[in-house]
Amino acid sequence: MAGPWYVHTLRTFGVLIPPTGWIDQADRSLLTLLDPALTVSHLSVGGPLGMIGLVGMLWRLWRTRPRFEPRAVLLVGLALPFLLVWWWFFRL
Repeated sequence: MAGPWYVHTLRTFGVLIPPTGWIDQADRSLLTLLDPALTVSHLSVGGPLGMIGLVGMLWRLWRTRPRFEPRAVLLVGLALPFLLVWWWFFRL
């Protein structure tokens, strides 16, 4: 769904992620990676529940190897890259 937006950004700015997200100020520590699971005030209970769900899906993938469960692959394939990109580029 975001493909056209990335094509537009690449054509307009010459990069996929323009330097508008305070990328140079991102804090890439382990604490900020786990912050959604540790801080209930920002995301209510959604942050901790989301992190618990992600860990559960990773466990499910590990348990069903080498024939991975399709639902777990889909959820981890969408959630984990989003979390890591958000943490690496934008987490202050």
